[in-house]
Amino acid sequence: MTVAAAVGGHRMSSDGYFDGWQVESVAIECAIADLLALARTAAEATGNDEYDVRLGVEWTGEQSLTILTKDNMGFTYDGVSVPLHRYTPVETTVSAVEPALDYCWHVHDFAQDCVNQGGVSSVLMIRPPARDESA
Repeated sequence: MTVAAAVGGHRMSSDGYFDGWQVESVAIECAIADLLALARTAAEATGNDEYDVRLGVEWTGEQSLTILTKDNMGFTYDGVSVPLHRYTPVETTVSAVEPALDYCWHVHDFAQDCVNQGGVSSVLMIRPPARDESA
């Protein structure tokens, strides 16, 4: 099964949009969260518990792909972005029936791997609860 989502070309101001080669890291994160929530729901309904997931990014224009993040004030920031001539797909296998905390961290780690490729080191939207170290 293949799932596609548009994650670029979002509004950047009241009168403008990002170019086709500019993608916000939070848009990638949201697409991942949505996809893996779908996998978890499908696992509950079908009994299929393991899914291979592969995320790639395609863009338009002749510019290199730029993954944008947010600065400390919440404004779009490209100072850490590494222009990509090619985005290497990121793959993982998820057990959609694992405990919720573990699944949340798996989603986080996958998203981090995906945005890291563009120079973004932090996941902004996916914030799993802390693990209980005493357990």
